[in-house]
Amino acid sequence: MEPGEQGGDEIFWQIDQRLAYAQQVVVFLERVGFVGVEGNLIMYLTGPLGMSTAAAAASTNAWTGTVLVLPPCMS
Repeated sequence: MEPGEQGGDEIFWQIDQRLAYAQQVVVFLERVGFVGVEGNLIMYLTGPLGMSTAAAAASTNAWTGTVLVLPPCMS
């Protein structure tokens, strides 16, 4: 192999690193969106619907538990 050339394994390693980085970015953005929806849900329940903060938090926790547990149950 000539100096400056990359072997096939090294190219695949670089592609794997880029894919792993992209996956981490997607997971981070998914979590940010999920937390945003949780916050908006609490604001909506306490604002227009007039729930107490404790009741809104309990409802949001129930929603969060359902959302996180349901996908593995469907597999």
